[in-house]
Amino acid sequence: MLGHPRLIGIRFAGSRVRVLEGLARHGRPVQYAHVPEPLALWDTWTWIAADPIAFEPPSAGFALDWRTLAAWRGRGIRFAALSYAAGLSSTGDPALDQRLPFDEFYNIPESCASAVREAKRKGRRVIAIGTTVVRALEAAASASESVRPGEGIARGRIGRGTRLRIVDAILTGVH
Repeated sequence: MLGHPRLIGIRFAGSRVRVLEGLARHGRPVQYAHVPEPLALWDTWTWIAADPIAFEPPSAGFALDWRTLAAWRGRGIRFAALSYAAGLSSTGDPALDQRLPFDEFYNIPESCASAVREAKRKGRRVIAIGTTVVRALEAAASASESVRPGEGIARGRIGRGTRLRIVDAILTGVH
């Protein structure tokens, strides 16, 4: 238990592939009260998603598809991907919701960190697709304001007074 009867810590045994296969076979997505039909796991994956590691669909990512990314490339806009476990935006428990957002796992590959460093060096803007991406990039920022590759846990909150060191703008979903 993690300080609330609805929070537990779990650890999966087995290889990454076996765990992901098990989640895909047996997992169920967060079911929203305003959606009457039961959601299938693939209903919550964005067009460009990789591993199914989020607890809730990363809503901002639904705005993107492969055509959009191709159009951006045609205009000289680079797209760099990272993996993150988008947490819940609501638990249904007001006391627990006060603790949101929970810590979120992220993995920033070298290619993404390098693209962000290059954009910053050239004075270009870094636009995050979703709040969780902002949290991941800012958590991975070193004291020199450079993004480090690798895995980590985003613990910070993004609010009106938050000073962002990496991200210049955000495309966000509606929660």
